[in-house]
Amino acid sequence: MIGAALIVAGVIALLGTAGVVEAGEIVSKWWPLLIVALGVAQYVADPDAWIGALIVTVVGLILLGTRLGTFSGSVWNWVWPVGLIGIGLSIFVVRFRPETRQGEKARITASAILSARQLESSSAAFEGGDLTAAFGSLKVNLTNATLVPGARITATVLLGGVDVIVPKGWKVKLSGTPILGSWDNTTRQDTVPNDAPELEVRALVILGGVEVRHVERWS
Repeated sequence: MIGAALIVAGVIALLGTAGVVEAGEIVSKWWPLLIVALGVAQYVADPDAWIGALIVTVVGLILLGTRLGTFSGSVWNWVWPVGLIGIGLSIFVVRFRPETRQGEKARITASAILSARQLESSSAAFEGGDLTAAFGSLKVNLTNATLVPGARITATVLLGGVDVIVPKGWKVKLSGTPILGSWDNTTRQDTVPNDAPELEVRALVILGGVEVRHVERWS
């Protein structure tokens, strides 16, 4: 997707240089399509993380509408109702989504929208989860959990932050797309054996941050 975006940007720049189109005007109007595409791509990659993907896609559409003049007034007048809808959806998903329970939840589905939350799992068969932070922060402590093969967490961050705290001895595979944001794995990996349990974390970060760490950073 990033490669396609660079190709499109290059083509627009060439056409602008040739005088065929007004490149600056096109970019200023249509750049929110990149955010929309990220939301759609996140849903295609992991349909279970649909709340975060939906929020990102809707925010991108709102930004596009304001650039095209479809929506009048401040963009924040349109964005904050999306936050309310996201809160409502997250409540329904957490309340009614079936969970496999072994002492604690095998999967964590959580969101922090205009709030800060701290969660902990001590599941003996932790499978992963879907984490969404929009204008808020979310901290998940997994130091007492045990991984199952293929465990994966999907983190979606929009103007917020997500911390995933893991015990020493886990492999951590962190990948994602940061847009004016960052993601970082500060866990100790050099002493982890090859047969250690592995947690995969996929992050989509827009104006925020995701960190996977131990309880004590840099230890």
